[in-house]
Amino acid sequence: MKQYSVSLRSGSSGNSTFVRTESAGIAIDCGLNGRQFALALQSIGESPSALDALLLTHEHTDHCSGLGVVLRRHHIPLFLTEKTYQAVRTELGRVADSLIHLIEPGKPFAVKETIITPFSTPHDAVDSVGFRIETGCGDIGIATDLGHFSETVRQSLTGCRVV
Repeated sequence: MKQYSVSLRSGSSGNSTFVRTESAGIAIDCGLNGRQFALALQSIGESPSALDALLLTHEHTDHCSGLGVVLRRHHIPLFLTEKTYQAVRTELGRVADSLIHLIEPGKPFAVKETIITPFSTPHDAVDSVGFRIETGCGDIGIATDLGHFSETVRQSLTGCRVV
């Protein structure tokens, strides 16, 4: 299977990225409404119902405005830090607890056979993170809205084939 990373949208009107690995389809952030998110995925031959995980970098609206609708509609597991979860919990609405997976910077987790390592990023958010996603074709690094390029970010992204 092809492995790739695509920015679905980037900017103050909404942010979302899609990564396809050998074993998983992963969305990072969902700053689009449910319809826009589905259309963006369809434009690259993907579908929200085929997603294996949604990762959230931080709680700002341009990164999570469509999150609740997408989670309820497609039952996608959400991975985010506890502080970020507390910040978005009310806006998510009723989402099954089984979909929520709390993560910590520096502690890898798996989505299917794909290993993902979150890392802290400097941003004016409660607990902003980026992600290093391991693939057989080289690692993919995701870091958004950086206040500056910190040593942690540099170390976390060093060696990534795609950033």
